[in-house]
Amino acid sequence: MSDAEGFEVVQHGDAPPAAPAPAPAATLSPTSPKVATEKKAAAGTAAPKKPAATATSAAKRPGAAGTTATKPVTSSAARTSTTGGLSKPPARPTAGAATTKRPSTAASTVSHRSQPSVSEDEKKRASISSGTGVARRTSTVGATSSPSKTRTSTTAATTAAARKPATASGTTPSRTATSTTRSSTSSTATPTTTRTATRPAATSTGAETKKRLSSVSGGTATGTTRHTPRPSLASSTSSTVAAAAAAAESAKEIEDLRAKLASSETEITELKAQIASSEEKITELTEKANAAATERPVPDDAIGKEALEALKVEHAAEIERLNKQVAEFQEKLAAAEADVTAQKNQLAEAIQAKDAVEAEVAGLKTSLGSLQAEHEAKLDEAQANLTKATDEHAAKLEALQKSLTEQHEAAVQALEAKHVEELRGGDAELAANHEKAIEDLKASHERATAELQKKIDDLVASQMALEAAHESKLASETAAGETKLGALEAEISELKAKLEAAEQGSEVAKSELEAKAASLASLEAKVTELETELLAAKDEVAKATSTHADLQRLIDTLQEENKSKDATIEKMKEENEAAATHHQKQLQQVSQDYENEIESLRGDAFFKRKFEELEAKHNELIQSQQETAESHAKALEAAKAEYDAAVKALEAKEAEHQQGLDALRASHAEELEGAKSMARQAQESSAEEIQSLKESHASQIEILKGESESSMAKELDALKAAHSELLEGWKKDAAAEKEQLLANHAEQLAAAKSAGDDSHAALLEQVKKDLETKHAEELEKLTAELETANALKQDLEAAQAKLADAEATHASAVESLKKTLEDNHAVEIEKLIAAHNKAQEALKEDSAANAEAQLESLRAEHATLLGELTAKYESDFKSAAEKVAKVEAAKGEVDTALEDLQAEHAKMEAAKKEVDAALEALKTEHAKMEEAKREVDAALNALQEECDNLGQQLAHEKMEKFTAQAELDAARNAKPDTSELDALKEKLADLTTAHDKSESELKASHEKASAATAELSSIKEELAMAQKELEAHKLEADAQKKTSEADYKDMHDSMTQLIEEAQKKAAENEKKAAEVEQRSMEKIAEVDQRLAEADQKIAQLTAQLKVRDAELAEARTSAEPPKGLAASRFANSSGSEDTGATAEKAAEEAAAEGETTEPDNSSAAIASLSKAQMTVGQLMDLDNDMKENNRRILQSITDVKSAAP
Repeated sequence: MSDAEGFEVVQHGDAPPAAPAPAPAATLSPTSPKVATEKKAAAGTAAPKKPAATATSAAKRPGAAGTTATKPVTSSAARTSTTGGLSKPPARPTAGAATTKRPSTAASTVSHRSQPSVSEDEKKRASISSGTGVARRTSTVGATSSPSKTRTSTTAATTAAARKPATASGTTPSRTATSTTRSSTSSTATPTTTRTATRPAATSTGAETKKRLSSVSGGTATGTTRHTPRPSLASSTSSTVAAAAAAAESAKEIEDLRAKLASSETEITELKAQIASSEEKITELTEKANAAATERPVPDDAIGKEALEALKVEHAAEIERLNKQVAEFQEKLAAAEADVTAQKNQLAEAIQAKDAVEAEVAGLKTSLGSLQAEHEAKLDEAQANLTKATDEHAAKLEALQKSLTEQHEAAVQALEAKHVEELRGGDAELAANHEKAIEDLKASHERATAELQKKIDDLVASQMALEAAHESKLASETAAGETKLGALEAEISELKAKLEAAEQGSEVAKSELEAKAASLASLEAKVTELETELLAAKDEVAKATSTHADLQRLIDTLQEENKSKDATIEKMKEENEAAATHHQKQLQQVSQDYENEIESLRGDAFFKRKFEELEAKHNELIQSQQETAESHAKALEAAKAEYDAAVKALEAKEAEHQQGLDALRASHAEELEGAKSMARQAQESSAEEIQSLKESHASQIEILKGESESSMAKELDALKAAHSELLEGWKKDAAAEKEQLLANHAEQLAAAKSAGDDSHAALLEQVKKDLETKHAEELEKLTAELETANALKQDLEAAQAKLADAEATHASAVESLKKTLEDNHAVEIEKLIAAHNKAQEALKEDSAANAEAQLESLRAEHATLLGELTAKYESDFKSAAEKVAKVEAAKGEVDTALEDLQAEHAKMEAAKKEVDAALEALKTEHAKMEEAKREVDAALNALQEECDNLGQQLAHEKMEKFTAQAELDAARNAKPDTSELDALKEKLADLTTAHDKSESELKASHEKASAATAELSSIKEELAMAQKELEAHKLEADAQKKTSEADYKDMHDSMTQLIEEAQKKAAENEKKAAEVEQRSMEKIAEVDQRLAEADQKIAQLTAQLKVRDAELAEARTSAEPPKGLAASRFANSSGSEDTGATAEKAAEEAAAEGETTEPDNSSAAIASLSKAQMTVGQLMDLDNDMKENNRRILQSITDVKSAAP
């Protein structure tokens, strides 16, 4: 191989990226420039040093035969030093700067390495090179610098290329490569890139360029990596539509949760207001009780005083504790409100992020679809143009052949007819006049010859015109093909660099894809775990919602109790005023009577006896007053205990609510992470779709290429066969005509010989020669046409090759464009995620600041309101105490109180019936819950069966898919058929869609089964919690029962001293109170049970919605907000109004009886009656409160049933 063939001009832009020459390549050839340079330096040549100039480029120019080759002044390789790089940029030596090449053995080497000896082969090469006169080199070879000079350098920049002699040898050419020089101890560490530009001989430039281009394209084709097949676009589109349809339902669930959060926020606000009002009422009642205790007539003994002082201290401590608890509740409620607001904002951000990701994925899919449609349109257009050109060419050839055949046949027939006529005329006149016949024969022959010549000229002219038209058309088509080829070559040169970058990017993408595949598997496992946790969080949110509803109902109950107590206090005020007026009158009358009796009965024994009786009554009344005070204190303690229990329940509900909020926060974070993972999955799916598009395009191009090649081969074979048949036909016709003409001429010659005319024979011989000459010319023309057809065939094959190259270029351009789209898509996704995280952090900070400000304002408002309520409570308590002190002296209220007790007994009996009915309803609800549990178990079994069926269907679908894949592979390996391929593609798309659908159904079934299992476990846990709460309520009810029993027992003892009937009624009231407490406990259990059932239903609905959300992807629709707890307002306080009306009626009747009956005028009796009246009133109020509480509980149960569909 010559020097020109062994090397090529390697430019910086189109050099192969993966062909670096190693540094030791400089020592491959014994006669390398590096060795010569080192020997020259060792010999003492004082060549000046150029700083790295010769290492960058050394231009070689061939010399004339017999002249010595030239080389640069210095060819030493670039050396690295510790000074930080080159002192000035490298300079290319001028074209004229050259030195004579010295023999390689002229100097000794300075290098520490041993140099190879000049072998026999090298001498032969040198002799051959000097003999032929081609002793030139095409490149310079750089070598590593001497280690003795720079031991701190690690690598040297070399450009290695083997030198070969100019003779044609069988050695392989070495390529020119580039490398970089980097100093390890350099301060700047600037790499120096070297490049050697060689100029090969002109005799092999085109062949070498083609060889290099083919090697590059071959390497590119073999280096292209392909991924595994991916699902088709049809399955992706259908799954995307299904995902959008089910994402709407997921968005509806999100909207429902947001509405519930909003309702919870409003309910928390109402809860704070109601707690404040309840505190105000409690403080007011406590102040009134304290005022009544302070203004009550003080007993003479010191024990009563100590009891009152202890009671006051206890009341103060209790009030302080309650205030602290209320403050804590306010703080917790404020924190819960802030958390709810933050969760709502985060939920809105997550929805926006999902919408943005979905829009971006939709845009990418649209662009991919348009790109595929454009590519298919271009392929169809190219195929149509090729088919059209082939048809036109075939039609023109056929028309040309037909016209030539018709013209030739017409000319031959005319010539034969004329010749026959001439022969006949000659025969007729031959006998008459031989000379005339010869002349006529000559004239007729000349006319026939002229006419034949004219027709032949016409045929030649028409053939020339057709050939000119065909050549012009062929030239235009060739020019157009060359233009397209030039454009395609330009595109190829532009895409080479992109191809190199794409190869490097493909390697990086491959490694990243493997890493992402591993991370995807771990993420899928994590997503499964997070889905189960999300279901549990949903259940906890439902529990928190129900807990919040319970708190709301409890606050409403407290508010109603406060209202009833206010009404009772107002009634007591009115009664106190009336009783005070009546008592004042009675006191004046009694005082007057006492004075009269004392004046009239002084010194009488009867007066003494009467005085003793009154004194005994007075003592009894004092004792009854003390007992009444004790009973009042016990009732107050019972009320405090009830309040404590309510506060504890509120704390428990608040803790549960806080847990629910925490769970909701965690679930929101998980949903956000799920949205990110879905965005990554969408990106990966888009990449897979792009890869599948690439593979489908490549397969379609291969199919079209094979089809076009087969069709063109068939058409060429048909043209060859037709042309050969036509040529054979013409040859046969020409041979037949020749034989006929020869026969005719033979007859004419025979006739002429018989006539003995030599001149006629010579004429006939001349005509024969002329005909043979013309026939030979026609045969040559036909042969030329055949050669033209062959040239057209070659042009057609060249056009097919150009078309194949264009298709390959188009495929590579499409791949690079898709790669660019993928990179842009990944960058945009990362930007969106970063922006979303920043926005989320900002919102969190804003929500935290707002929550702290609101908490401070609520604390300040709470402190102000607490001070106002305390002052109001103290003032109201003092006024009430004054009025109660006045009422204690009333005389005739005992009878009225006893009648009220009887009425209350009847009411308690009615309440007992109601509680019994509620208990039956609870039993019915329990039975329903058991039935629902059985239904859940049945649903679980059905889901398990469905999962098994879907598993079998999935296996069947996989088998069908594998079968279709095998058929498709067989069809691809076989001869391409467009109809069968389309059918297989449709079948594969259908199978892929069915497979994806079955997989999604199987996944949904698994998720339903897991959700049902989680739901069942949550139901069991809720049942256990309900049982625990029921036990707690039982213990609380037992304590209340004991307290009530003690209270009623004390009241019974006090009433026994007054009257026997009061004792019996008190015992009945005690029993009724016990029954009411039991009924209350049962109603509370019923409420808890129904709430648990409502939680179960809500959790079931939430789990179903979550299954759909996990099955599909994202959500973007809004649903109308639910009614929430707005409809769960309690009934009006008709019971308290009825109770107030009954109390007013009883007070009026008591007043009437006091006026009509004869009063007891003793002050002790009046005081005793007043105490009894006060005690009875308090018992009535307590009983009314309990009844109202029971009624509210029943109403709340009804509301829960109506609000839990």
